[in-house]
Amino acid sequence: MYGAILNKEQAEILRRERILVQDLLSTLESWQIQPEDREILREALLQLDEFFLLVVVGEFNSGKSALINALLRDRFLEEGVTPTTTQIHILKHGERGGWSLRNGEVIHTHPAEFLRQLNIVDTPGTNTVLQRHEVVTRRFVPRSDLVLFVTSADRPFTESERVFLEQIRSWGKKIVFVINKVDILASDEEVDEVSTFVREQAQTLLGIVPEIFPLSAKWVLEAGGERAPSRSRFAAFEEYIFKTLTQDSRIRLKFLNPLGVGQKIGQTYLRLAQEQQRVLEADLTVLSEMEGRLEEYQREASREAEYHLLQVDQVLHEMRARGEDYFDRTLRLTRFFELLNARLLREGFEREVVAEVPQQIERRVRQAIDGMMDAEFKRWRQMLGELERVSTPALRGTVRAGSEFEGERRRRIEGLFGAAQEVVARYDKHAEAQELVDLVQGALAQTALVEVSALGVGAVLKAILATTAADLTGLLAAGVVGVLGLFVLPYQRMRAKAKLRDKTEDLRRQLRRVLGGEFQHELERSLERMQRTLKPFAESTRKEHDRLQSVSESLAKTLRELDQLRARLGEE
Repeated sequence: MYGAILNKEQAEILRRERILVQDLLSTLESWQIQPEDREILREALLQLDEFFLLVVVGEFNSGKSALINALLRDRFLEEGVTPTTTQIHILKHGERGGWSLRNGEVIHTHPAEFLRQLNIVDTPGTNTVLQRHEVVTRRFVPRSDLVLFVTSADRPFTESERVFLEQIRSWGKKIVFVINKVDILASDEEVDEVSTFVREQAQTLLGIVPEIFPLSAKWVLEAGGERAPSRSRFAAFEEYIFKTLTQDSRIRLKFLNPLGVGQKIGQTYLRLAQEQQRVLEADLTVLSEMEGRLEEYQREASREAEYHLLQVDQVLHEMRARGEDYFDRTLRLTRFFELLNARLLREGFEREVVAEVPQQIERRVRQAIDGMMDAEFKRWRQMLGELERVSTPALRGTVRAGSEFEGERRRRIEGLFGAAQEVVARYDKHAEAQELVDLVQGALAQTALVEVSALGVGAVLKAILATTAADLTGLLAAGVVGVLGLFVLPYQRMRAKAKLRDKTEDLRRQLRRVLGGEFQHELERSLERMQRTLKPFAESTRKEHDRLQSVSESLAKTLRELDQLRARLGEE
């Protein structure tokens, strides 16, 4: 189209514009884009190489076809009071009457000289009952370089026209208003009155003072000459189209076309990306809260385990106190002959000192394990409740239900919810608890080198404490016999108490190491299972959020550069 008529500045703008619109298209194609929007962007790029496109829109019977015929000075297009234009008609330069059909658009040729520089498009009326035609018109408007909005003097700026203008203004098009059929008005004052009304309405709607041309296409066609009669007011309109719109002006409007198209589509998808980001940020917030509660669950479980370990410490402390009392009562001269019998000493120690210690510790261990199982199951139930929060419609914001984004998000949530539900459904507290009890029992037996069949933690502890009792009482009996036991009983009591303290402390440390280690291992296993369940949802949600962040940044950058190009073009 341009050949050598572009100056250096215009050539650079054209180059940058092609790059930016292509960047926008590439960004959206890598993410998501409606087929019609993809086609509009592609056509916007192609339009840069085509003739200046002047699109005529308005209600049916507003005189669109008559206006074009007046420009041609030829009753070329069909006119009428009913919807006569039911398709897109494009006028190009050529022999009169030539026509072809392309993509549902009727291409006409006419020898009017001005068609060498621009093409004119006649569209169906915006208020036609044939809604298909209205859709075609709205899809064609983005391809225009200049929009001629034709309204009738007998019903200017109707509600359907207002609605249509609201829909096309976001495309950033240059819109020129034509008030046709002023021949039906009785005076110049009425023409001025209608013009003022249209100007005020258009300014309110568009935010700018538009170009407005009141005229009569009918009087031009009735005159039948090259020169339009003055009463038709057509000369000012022609002056604007053919002289005011110089080559530079048409180039500028041509360049503004893809800018407006790119900005409208880019802004639409930027808002969509930001809305989707907000939805995912809400999901990630809930996820972060869930992860935070996992940390709190870990802390609470650790505190609970420590409480039970302290209870075990207390049982051993009480046993040691009973042992010291037992030695005080037993290691006396009056009981000299009893001290010579190691078996009696051991049985007395086991009966009075060890007593119910194995059973008490086993109860503490089982309470701790049951508490851990209850806490884990409760955490899974809480997780299900939190996932219900994620899936509530309120978090979807304005994202369209049924969209690909909404469907993918729903699948992620349902996958996580299903995994958590499966764990809850299959959770067997008793089996889980018994598994941990068995682990504790095995670890205790292995640590103490005690061979005990699977009889329980208490049985292992009983065997360990029986060995301790044998060591302590056997030592006493041997010592008494070795020194004839007459003057060294206080020393032996002190030695026995010290040995008891060492044995008790050693047992306490072993129990803490074994029980604490198994409790910690179980807690870590529980957390790992929860985190493993959350991980796919967390990773996919964060990945999609990051992708949307990248898309948003790319779209925002392209929109800023499109704005800068528009500023360089000096848009009014």
